[in-house]
Amino acid sequence: MRSKKWILFVGFIAVGVRTSYGQTSTMADITASVMPAIKLCKIADLQFGTFVSGTPGTITIDPTGSRTASGPILISSANSPVGAATFTVDGSSHFDFTIMLPSSVTLNGPSGSKMTLTKFVSSPSGHGTIPSKGSGTISVGATLTVGGNQTPGAYYGTFSVTVHYE
Repeated sequence: MRSKKWILFVGFIAVGVRTSYGQTSTMADITASVMPAIKLCKIADLQFGTFVSGTPGTITIDPTGSRTASGPILISSANSPVGAATFTVDGSSHFDFTIMLPSSVTLNGPSGSKMTLTKFVSSPSGHGTIPSKGSGTISVGATLTVGGNQTPGAYYGTFSVTVHYE
């Protein structure tokens, strides 16, 4: 009986110890690359210049800085600057980015008067690519809605431009 227990014990040990000849392993490198954050810096503000309001209408500044009007009478830009807002965008060369603009902004003026800015447009339009030098330019225009007999005075507001890598 003792020899049977001994054989049974040795048998369990033999079954528990296995050697596998059908496997292999190797090593792999791990890499990660952190690129610089995309940055946006204002160069110039969006400026609609000076105008006279008699009838309701709109004034549009396109991304090139050109001004057109429907309704209000425009006054020469020699006395008052006119132009698109411009920004530098810095980041990793050749990476694409998205430009996000507001849908509307309210300008506040004297005695609680307001005007609304809509139809924001940019150049490049919606998407861009960081140039090889790592820095590019974004220009932004919009359309200003002017009420009939708009209260004279200065009107102010702000808007946000957001960029992010695609």
